[in-house]
Amino acid sequence: MRKPVNDFAESQTIPQLVERKKERFFLTLQRSFEQSLVFDKVTSLEQLNNRLWQWIEQVYHQQAHSSLEGQSPAERYRERSDKVRLYQG
Repeated sequence: MRKPVNDFAESQTIPQLVERKKERFFLTLQRSFEQSLVFDKVTSLEQLNNRLWQWIEQVYHQQAHSSLEGQSPAERYRERSDKVRLYQG
């Protein structure tokens, strides 16, 4: 039986959690974004960059993530944005 997410996360170190999140992001990128390029090819690096940022903002940030307890990154940010402090360097 699989461990609950919170129990699993608590048993991991911060570097392990970061590595898992990176791996998951690139898997999602490969399965979703790269597949879209098969049907609608890009012809320049600028076009690829624009399409990637569009995908991140319109797809990835809007989809529910299990690691965010079913919320999307955009929802989680809006919920907690009052706690965000801007760097005053």
